[in-house]
Amino acid sequence: MLAAANAVKIRFPLAAAVLCLAGGIAQGATYDQCLYALDASASGALSMSGSANINAPNCGVVVDSTSTSALTISGSAKLTAKYINVVGGVSQSESSTLTPAPQTHAASQPDPLKFLVPPTVTQCASA
Repeated sequence: MLAAANAVKIRFPLAAAVLCLAGGIAQGATYDQCLYALDASASGALSMSGSANINAPNCGVVVDSTSTSALTISGSAKLTAKYINVVGGVSQSESSTLTPAPQTHAASQPDPLKFLVPPTVTQCASA
């Protein structure tokens, strides 16, 4: 899970080391998504709180979790994207903002970086 200032959390399988694509190309396919939450069943697979702000009007957000609260947003958090596709459901507080309105029960998207081989992790070195 990645966390930024206790405001944005993204859950993803350990094999998926990278979540962000900015219109990149993976094995000949073009993607316009810039944020993937790849955990297939987590509640809060993408979770925003407090005053977190993601402003990505030129690319899409994909939340692949089937949970009824796959995308959770609370406080005064704001998420702006070209589109927001959620396989499961959304839990949103009244003061938070999702633009545009998320499409729930969307089709699951494959991991766009699945073709990459994760690095072998041995032991962490300490100073």
